[in-house]
This record gives sequence, structure tokens and C-alpha cells, in this order.
Amino acid sequence: MFSRPERLQKRTPKDGVDRFEYLRQLVNEFRTTNIVSSKEQVLANLANFAYDPINYKFLRSLGVLDLFLDQLSETNTKLIQFAIGGLCNLSVDPDNQEYIIRTGGYDAIANCLTSLDEQTTLSVITTLIFLDLSSFKPATVKEDVMEQMKKYSTDSDPRMKFISYCKRYLGTGNISNYERNINVGDKATMEKIITERDLQLFKEITQDWNPVHFQKEKRSIVHGALLNGLVSAVFGTKLPGPGTILAEQVLKFPNSCYTGDKVTVVVEVVSVRKIVECKFNCTVCDTVVLSGTAKLIVNNKKK
Repeated sequence: MFSRPERLQKRTPKDGVDRFEYLRQLVNEFRTTNIVSSKEQVLANLANFAYDPINYKFLRSLGVLDLFLDQLSETNTKLIQFAIGGLCNLSVDPDNQEYIIRTGGYDAIANCLTSLDEQTTLSVITTLIFLDLSSFKPATVKEDVMEQMKKYSTDSDPRMKFISYCKRYLGTGNISNYERNINVGDKATMEKIITERDLQLFKEITQDWNPVHFQKEKRSIVHGALLNGLVSAVFGTKLPGPGTILAEQVLKFPNSCYTGDKVTVVVEVVSVRKIVECKFNCTVCDTVVLSGTAKLIVNNKKK
């Protein structure tokens, strides 16, 4: 949950330190301690604080972006993992994107692609995607980076496979140059009739063999994740469109959907900031079978 200034003030005790001072103390502890476990804990805390946009200006003024970037050349795998996690959180912001790229951070981050730590690698790829979506991206993406993405795109881990595919696509320039104008109230829709074959194909991909989805004498209940896949299709192809990355989602399934039903998906933009917020629903003959909200990371340059 993102914080607001008034919420920070309310949570700060009268005799306590404010957020900036607390972060300053963390940075000072990291720079002065010689205890490795303490450095790891402090860096993990800083990476967590990097998640909330209200801390961006504090972290920039305290030199935390440089601190994170410096740790990428260390041999301690935990320090690298926490540092790239912090950079991943920070790289959503245009000011942070510009600083990272201007100071040579893109290459430093890309050099961690061959890490044997899975979480580090996932954070590296995600960070590179954010940087490629920015208006400050490098003119060209190095061949070795794209080759590594090609390798990861065949990985057995579906998370690695998906985001590396996104990175390869971004590297072609097909998304990073895509421009759009997104406004509150914008809507996009799609319709689809769910068939037994759809459920069979979904079963093959997910290995979800739950028998409620495969009835012989009556209509089968459609997987909730399949319905959410239709919502994702609208996010990624219509609104906000190509290059959209899902950051957070809340789902509700008030009624069942069955094979043969015609599903109508409606997505509506409710907030446009650094993160775009949408609400959505899937209906069958005006009956809601899925509803929810989502926070999305998009390339929001105006034409």
C-alpha cells in the first residue's frame, strides 16, 4: 500500500524520527558497519522502502540509487539480490530511470543477467523492462543482453519465460516507441464464447485437472484464471495496450461461468498517475462472473 504525507505524519510518534531521518540513519548504518549480516538487513530494508513512491525523493537525496548500483559489483549474492530488488522498485519512476541510465546503471544491471540466483535474475529482467519503457532508454540494446533473453525464454520456469519474452520484444523497439494517451474514464471491451476446447487447452497449459471444469453430463464451470486471462488480454492489447505490466490485482468471482456462455469483458481506467489503476468486470447476460481492480505499469507518453 502506497503512503500519503498525512498518513506518514499520523504514523510518526511525537518524539519519533520522521521518514527522511529514519532512512538517513539506515544509510549511515550501512556505510559504517563492518558486520555483513547487518549490511544485508539494512539493504533489504532500503529495498522495501523503495517500493513506496513517497520515498523516492528521500532515497535520491540520500544517494541510495548509487548505493544500490555499487552493490551490483559485490561478490555477496544477498547484497546483489537486495540491491537489484531496490532498483527494480525504483525504476518505475521517470526521474529514477533517467538517473540510472545517465550514470551507466543500465549496463551494471545488465551485467547481473547471468546471476545464478533466480530472484536476482527476475529482478534484473524486470528492471531492464522498466528502463526500456522509459524515454531515457539506451539507443540500442546490446546483443549479449538479447541473447541472454533468448536463452531465458526457453527456461522451465514460466515466470522467467514470460518476462524474458517481454524483454526480447521490448528490445526490438516495438513497445518502447509505442505512444498513447490514457485518461480516466477510458474503456475497452472484448467478447468471447467459452468452449470445452478452451478448457481443455487451459488444462494442458496449467495442469489444472479439477473435475468441476470437465463435466460430461452438464456444463462445466470455467476456470477463474481463464476468465482473468481475458481481462489480461484487454490490458495487454487494448487498454492500456502493448507493453503493459501488471503490478497488483484484486479479484472477486460472485457467480459461476459455464461453457457455452458468452463473456463480455469491460475494463475502465479510474486513475492515471505513475501507476494506472483500472476496474474491470466479466459478465454473462448482465450477471457478473468476475470483477476486480488492477494497478498497471505502462508507457504513458502522449502523442
